[in-house]
Amino acid sequence: MSHKNIKVFVSLPYYNEDLSEDEWKEFDFPKFFIPHVEVIQAEFGKCILAVNLLQQDYQNRNYPISTLEGIFDKEVIVKNKIPKLSKKIKHSPDHPKWFKIFSSLQNEIKKENLQKVVLARKTLCDFEATIIGEDVFEKLLQGQEYGYSYFFAHNSQACFFGNSPELFFRRDGRQIISSSIAGTIHYDESNISNLNEFFHSTKENNEHNFVTKFIKEKFIELCEAGVEVSQKEILSFKKLKHLYQKISGILKHGIDDNSIIENLHPTPALGGSPIDKAIEFQRNNEGFDRGIYGGLVGYISIEKTELAVAIRCALAIKNKMFLYAGGGVVARSKAINEWQEINYKIDAYLRLFK
Repeated sequence: MSHKNIKVFVSLPYYNEDLSEDEWKEFDFPKFFIPHVEVIQAEFGKCILAVNLLQQDYQNRNYPISTLEGIFDKEVIVKNKIPKLSKKIKHSPDHPKWFKIFSSLQNEIKKENLQKVVLARKTLCDFEATIIGEDVFEKLLQGQEYGYSYFFAHNSQACFFGNSPELFFRRDGRQIISSSIAGTIHYDESNISNLNEFFHSTKENNEHNFVTKFIKEKFIELCEAGVEVSQKEILSFKKLKHLYQKISGILKHGIDDNSIIENLHPTPALGGSPIDKAIEFQRNNEGFDRGIYGGLVGYISIEKTELAVAIRCALAIKNKMFLYAGGGVVARSKAINEWQEINYKIDAYLRLFK
């Protein structure tokens, strides 16, 4: 395999600074690493095992084989039984405080200081015994349709994982694609008219358009002439539906992945609009460190890069699990609807604990 295809896997936090809260101190982020062994999905349902070697090991033909043997000889224990919750789940901010923050945010929007802010919430689940993140992750993926599954283990008792629908950007050479995903409905198949109302909703379209406009403007700066934006459509999953558009272009010569990340992260899909003021509101009001929630996960390489937004995620440490989700607040948003939207977004996890 050419060195141009060697992938450096990354996990980047939402805020560009050291993580401050106790639950994140187990992790060393931002993190860049080349895996020792990589499983690559190939055509016709086949997989390739690639071993990344240091230069001093390259001449030893037996080294890749001995490396794989050492990995596969290890016993993997998967219990598949999730411990019971020991306490009621706890939200931060809690219900009264979150509604108070929402009211303050709506006042700022009425004053035209802000147009949109994604107001997030952290949910703490306490278990009777140590939670095995691999077990939760395996069950989470059963029946899920999202495109980007990720799992980062710090040690045997601390891991961060999730299942995200949102592409941050994909680059193949100088070709680049990003996705604008915003606006959410919990879809009831018994009432198709709800979906039509959602697609034409002024509130949902305003929330979505801030994201599309931001990404398109950044692409115009980063790309040659001819940035394309697809027609708006509904991105459908089993329980949730979102408004979606694809933005694509050809990067200018000299634009690298670091430049793209610096210009594009975070988008209004996780921040808001104007982006700097929205982030300031989040930092001053949410009351917790987002950590990798809303950050980036994926890989970079010389030829290709693919990064997803770390949403629909969980942080498991010993007998605790933290769930992270948010809702986009704009002028026509209602507090009870946004609170319920966050509940829907973490429901895939909570159903596993019942």
